Amino acid sequence: MTSAIRMGMVSLGVGTVLFFLSPWFRTNVKEAVKEVTEWTPERIAKHPDLYLKWAQDELDRTEGKLKGRLVELQQHRTKLTRDRDLAISTQDRCVAQLKNLKQAYQQATQSVIWPVVYQGDSLSEEQLKQLILGADTRIKQLAADQPLLTKALQQITSQKQTCEASLEQIRERRQELSRKLSHVQLEMSLKEVTELHGNVESALGALDFDVDSKPLSIDDLLRRDQADSQSAREEERFRAIMQKD
Repeated sequence: MTSAIRMGMVSLGVGTVLFFLSPWFRTNVKEAVKEVTEWTPERIAKHPDLYLKWAQDELDRTEGKLKGRLVELQQHRTKLTRDRDLAISTQDRCVAQLKNLKQAYQQATQSVIWPVVYQGDSLSEEQLKQLILGADTRIKQLAADQPLLTKALQQITSQKQTCEASLEQIRERRQELSRKLSHVQLEMSLKEVTELHGNVESALGALDFDVDSKPLSIDDLLRRDQADSQSAREEERFRAIMQKD
């Protein structure tokens, strides 16, 4: 090992120890890092081109987040559309099934023949009642879900449009920064620095879409009512179902 390497390792070790043990040394190191990572008016005046490139990088990062959210919104929209269409088709099948169950119950009651055979299964009167109640509950649940799914779809579509508009804002702001970068002058005056800083702050300002908002959850957008399973209410509901055409 050469003496230069040994000296470098020793210096690194001493610097590490001083950083953790010496408040004065640690403060000076942090101030040096801060000077490099924060854009003060003095640094902007000396390096306006680097300042504008940094701002462009910030816009690129925001654009990446927005594109990710746009993909997420489209995935949610696709799932909600599929769920709504499934709810409609399932409700149609349940309505037809309920009609058949009611006919089977009425025929068995009139003939006083129990158990009754329905779709290959031998069912008691109570079992057939539960199937009728279950089909009716499912129909009501699906009917209640459809407007909720439609409302959620509208919300997703609106947020997707806002996200797309924010992406367009990003593109316009990047073009504006590119124009300023092509005309930037080194060693700017305080007035020019203030104007440039204001332009960059505006470019990096808030968008119509909150890119840092929490990811959407379909469960948060939907509400499912739970059916009342009390036996007394079930008997009352069963009679009402059978009276319907």
